[in-house]
Amino acid sequence: MASPFRIIDMHGYEMKTLHIKNLILPVIGLTALAAVACTGNGSSEVIVSNPAPTPAIQSVAPVAVADVESQPAAPITQFTNTDVAPARVGSDGPISAQEVIDTLTPLEILQAEEQVIADLYDRVLASTVQIQVFVERADGVFGRASSGNPLDPEGSGSGFVWDEGGHIITNHHVVATTDAVRVEFSDGTNVEAEVLGSDPDSDLAVLKVDLPASFLHPVSVGDSANLRPGQIALAIGSPFGNDFTLTQGIISALGRTIQSPTQGYSIPDAIQTDASINPGNSGGPLFNSSGEVIGINSQIQTRTGSNTGIGFAIPINQAKRVVPAIIKDGEYRYSYLGVTVGTIGAIEAENLGLPPNTRGGLLDRVIEGGPAEKGGLLPDDIVTSIDGTAIMDFAGLIGYLASQTRPGDIVTLDLIRDGDNIQIDVELGERPTN
Repeated sequence: MASPFRIIDMHGYEMKTLHIKNLILPVIGLTALAAVACTGNGSSEVIVSNPAPTPAIQSVAPVAVADVESQPAAPITQFTNTDVAPARVGSDGPISAQEVIDTLTPLEILQAEEQVIADLYDRVLASTVQIQVFVERADGVFGRASSGNPLDPEGSGSGFVWDEGGHIITNHHVVATTDAVRVEFSDGTNVEAEVLGSDPDSDLAVLKVDLPASFLHPVSVGDSANLRPGQIALAIGSPFGNDFTLTQGIISALGRTIQSPTQGYSIPDAIQTDASINPGNSGGPLFNSSGEVIGINSQIQTRTGSNTGIGFAIPINQAKRVVPAIIKDGEYRYSYLGVTVGTIGAIEAENLGLPPNTRGGLLDRVIEGGPAEKGGLLPDDIVTSIDGTAIMDFAGLIGYLASQTRPGDIVTLDLIRDGDNIQIDVELGERPTN
């Protein structure tokens, strides 16, 4: 008698109970999960299941079954999208993902990926919004300043539902100069929104809509600290006013430093993606293949004003820090060291007579009266670590200050000064507004 298996997807939803003898149970680590599942008439089929809260099962390729018998259900065996199932009943070793792939045609694999992406879009669409901003015209009507039609918005962007309290996340630069904001959901619901608060330094803003919790569908929030270049990235937004547009690409790079569109400070740890992002995508969500938000689309690098293959998103972990503070206090307070910084690489180290592997942040300027000056830092000091965390370059220094410290914290800086290694404690201040 064969031992039964119950296959469930990566979110814990049961797919099928299998009672199998001499039957391969493969699970492939692609964008979909594939498994061999029994049907009620004694046959079996390869099924592809979207790894989503509501599994969608699609039959794609029949295979042969040696024997199928009914038995009471055994304990659930759970596989993730990187695991493989037991090779055969009675066998100790697993089979490889490649053996599973070999049972599928390229078209079946492509169709599985398409199914995952289409199902993801359907699942997250209710969590995304289009944002229209209006200014008060000379005649007292809210609309576009240069338009004769009072219903024309001054501009548009994108956003997403943060929680059931009616909080909507978007970019600061989308709503920075607005007098009135409206939010449109995918079902056509269009409501006025209040700008609850914003943070120009991270280019994030929080809106508030008055809608019942039962109507709102908050996004699933991911973890941008665990991203890797090459992972799938999916953006939903309203490029050029074309609402609820889906574009797909990959994470091209991590740890980029970009300038805030409205402030002089830099935004560290930005995500670079080749998913098409254009004007109107600003503030919209960047999803991973599991449907979790990993970033907030913010900028493009372009010489034409349109997408040229390089887009940047604010990492979701920064939003996790900033958004709750905006909801509670209307603002987010950053720590402040009071320096301008350059990067020490191999060439700079050689020019300064330092070992070629020396890395750090070179203090170009120490702001008069700032925390760094009060703590005893000097121009030309090289910061090599903060609180034991190595600083490799300018981005590492500002990234650590932004993500790991708050005003009033005391940090320990390891420095190279005139060739000597020294250590200084500095009490951080609060970043001034420009």
